[in-house]
Amino acid sequence: MNKFGVSPLIVSILLIGLTVASATGVLVWVRMTTLELEDDVPLSPININFEVEFKGVENCESSETEYCYEILIINKENLFVNYLVTTTTPKGKELENPSDYRLGPYASKIFRVYYSRDLGTEDITSKVDVSSLY
Repeated sequence: MNKFGVSPLIVSILLIGLTVASATGVLVWVRMTTLELEDDVPLSPININFEVEFKGVENCESSETEYCYEILIINKENLFVNYLVTTTTPKGKELENPSDYRLGPYASKIFRVYYSRDLGTEDITSKVDVSSLY
């Protein structure tokens, strides 16, 4: 009787190749699906509840190039939040670095805001915005 069969070595190689090809196909499909999900996330502004109170210039140390004032920021959210402070005078605007204005959940802190002497000290207004969330 003549029996023709597939060698166990060839069967092993075919099974390993089929397994690797299947795993590669699944990984590529998962990767493409997750990339599509990340691209579809809508970016919308988030309203953060916070309060700001002007504290004055008494405790600030101005330098030869900068003036200073203090503000109290109260975070009323259960989030870590960074704030961006814009100082405005009739001579122009200046932004303060938001990395200095990070507050934890329900925290409050008095921040010193420094701005250029070129802007002067008359009719100063300050605007505080949420710059980023962590």
